[in-house]
Amino acid sequence: DAEMLVLQAQIKPHFLFNTLESINVLAVQNEGRKVSEMVYRLASILRISIQDKEEITLDEEIRHLQSYLEIQKFRFEDLFEYEIDVPKELMHSRILKLTLQPLVENSIQHGFEGISYTGWIRISAWKELGNVIIRVEDNGLGMTAEQLSMFEYMVSEDNGSEQVTLQNLKVNQERRGLGLRSVADRLRIQYGDYYGLFICSSRPGGTVIQCVIPNYDRGEGQHVEGIIS
Repeated sequence: DAEMLVLQAQIKPHFLFNTLESINVLAVQNEGRKVSEMVYRLASILRISIQDKEEITLDEEIRHLQSYLEIQKFRFEDLFEYEIDVPKELMHSRILKLTLQPLVENSIQHGFEGISYTGWIRISAWKELGNVIIRVEDNGLGMTAEQLSMFEYMVSEDNGSEQVTLQNLKVNQERRGLGLRSVADRLRIQYGDYYGLFICSSRPGGTVIQCVIPNYDRGEGQHVEGIIS
């Protein structure tokens, strides 16, 4: 429980500071209407964030994500477009709150950094083998094989201590942000080692992140081995 609380605390300020920075930029530019809309979106997000329950419906998480994406599009107007394709029958599935926002934040803050074309983010979801698979895909810069190998997101600290050095963790946090690692750790703590984030990326080529969680509508879910493609 203590580890979970620490990881949650790492995500919430990270998101809040970035959002307030976006609002501040618009305020300096005297964009009153946009500031008003962003404050409304932020209030909607915080309403979910401060709830005592840690699991929410996928519907609530998607609405949270849309508010975040709209906030970022206010700041980066021509940088990217996004598409969300989640079937209605999955909207009542349960998910840890603040799971998807750090994944799209990774695309915006790192994948689209310095690009000369319009970026896109696609969020899709489906059921498979008793689990819910949520895919976040972008056409950004991608990661090199070296950067990808530094992200030991599915290795426990006990089993992977020799592989994950402090230097690697420092590089990973600086390049990809703390949010991605925190989400992976939270999912592993909550659901077990068979669940979490699975990343495929190349440079160039963009990044695909698949979030695998149990589908509570169909019981406890099954092992995810062999379903990641």
